[in-house]
Amino acid sequence: MSASHQGKIEIEGHDPLILDDWFAGPMFVGDRAPQMLYAPLGLVVQQLSNNSFKTLRFKSIECSTEIQPDRRTADIEASELDSDHAAPGDTVKAFITLRPFKGAKQRNALELKLPSDLPEGNYTL
Repeated sequence: MSASHQGKIEIEGHDPLILDDWFAGPMFVGDRAPQMLYAPLGLVVQQLSNNSFKTLRFKSIECSTEIQPDRRTADIEASELDSDHAAPGDTVKAFITLRPFKGAKQRNALELKLPSDLPEGNYTL
């Protein structure tokens, strides 16, 4: 199965915190599936509740989950950047080789525009 999971945490005086994730595989079936799906959301709430900087007041927590019977995952087999160097404002291009679950390899091109106000320095992509 595959599950799309969204969570919205509203905290007094702050913008809502939105969590959006996708889960698939053998860990997300059977009796433990709900626990595995919602564990990341519970961890975030726990960390926010126990932070030492400020006491937060939760207004609401809303969750929705859509379950599909098929497995929709892919492994990244390789990635290759078009260039080793980029400057603020440039578009970094990469080629990613994916192998979908029970599917043929796919080579996809990706682009990421760097912010023009990115401070000079070395970064890892």
